[in-house]
Amino acid sequence: NYLKDSRFKEFLLTINEHYESNIYIFRVPFIEKGVLEKVFFALNDLAYIRVITFPPLTNEDIKKWATKIIKEYGFEVEDDAWSYFFERVKEEKSDGRFYGITTIEKITNELIYKKQLSSARSNKNDKTITKENTKELCFLEQGDDLSGYEMLERLIGCEPIKKQIDSIIAQFELSRSSSNLDTPCIHMRFVGNPGTGKTTVARIIGKIFKERGILRIGDFYEYQARDFCGQYVGHTAPRTSRICREAYGSVLFIDEAYSLYHSESNDRDFGKEVLDTLIAEMENHRSDFVVIMAGYTDDMEKLLKGNAGLASRMPYTINFPNFNREELYKIFVLLLGNKFDYTDDFLPAVKEYFNQLPDSLINAKEFSNGRYVRNLFERTWSKAAIRVQLEKGKKIVLTKEDFLKATFDHEFNLNAPASAKSKKIGFLG
Repeated sequence: NYLKDSRFKEFLLTINEHYESNIYIFRVPFIEKGVLEKVFFALNDLAYIRVITFPPLTNEDIKKWATKIIKEYGFEVEDDAWSYFFERVKEEKSDGRFYGITTIEKITNELIYKKQLSSARSNKNDKTITKENTKELCFLEQGDDLSGYEMLERLIGCEPIKKQIDSIIAQFELSRSSSNLDTPCIHMRFVGNPGTGKTTVARIIGKIFKERGILRIGDFYEYQARDFCGQYVGHTAPRTSRICREAYGSVLFIDEAYSLYHSESNDRDFGKEVLDTLIAEMENHRSDFVVIMAGYTDDMEKLLKGNAGLASRMPYTINFPNFNREELYKIFVLLLGNKFDYTDDFLPAVKEYFNQLPDSLINAKEFSNGRYVRNLFERTWSKAAIRVQLEKGKKIVLTKEDFLKATFDHEFNLNAPASAKSKKIGFLG
């Protein structure tokens, strides 16, 4: 609409009056491709326009920029400390709000502050940043320091998945030990509903494959399907190739991969360009990285039927079924761990609640499985926190009443009508 705005047209005319003596730079963020094309053609009507794309920073770029800042403060970084620094960068990228150099500067300044604070507390003038210092930057979950197999064994309800992973590893190692066998393609598709552990298992696979020598690096790169689409025609393929290059030696996990496919008749479908490039990368570097596409079972089938050659390059399908009632209860207990003390009647109330979950809920396509349990657990201790505040700072001990209050909230209330469960809470800001 703004392209038709009289003020925008007036702005363009003003530029046109002075374009011979000036160079104008328009900073355009990533937006929907159709809008970007309209902006390009509107500007191109008045002046010669050259599009310059700034690719995302590589780890080497990040290291150089951070090192520059660190040296200005008189510090140096041990070589093995960068792994956790890059892990912190990946955490920043995970929510889609990564601001390049600005975010790198923020992380680096945080690292320097924490190092200076540690030195002051220990009364030492330590100018060397260690692996332990950069590790403190990361929001590591409990168990991240375990081996890949140890992490896999801790998962609940994944016995069939564990057997499939063992089979894939055995096939790969057999081919590697025999000169008569070609290296198998180990790209995979994960199918199942939300919250069934697809992302968690994909991350663990990278770690296991690194430990078994299948992958060189074993890092984990997670993207939504839309992240591959470029800003204009001709940009998508290089962008997709760049993402793949970053993931060489590691796992490239593509969530909601089915959204890349729309129709065979759409010649300007950016998703088709992504898939064509991905297929080429998956074939040419089949033994150097693992591509895992994830999504709903039915939608993933449509993706494969609409893209010849994709199925053969992802020979392994791992199904992630919804958790049953007993598994959901075990997940709750695992989340509880030793984080809180609780009364004797607390866990029996939790078990009774999960035993009463109706089939229509736990078998539904929209059921969020592990996320449902995590949300319920967090809601429970938030009720306890409110109660303790009213009781003037007593130690938090989870009670049956705290849990029942959490289950009274509409999204967990088994007696609430379905329409109430689907409502979302929103805030206007």
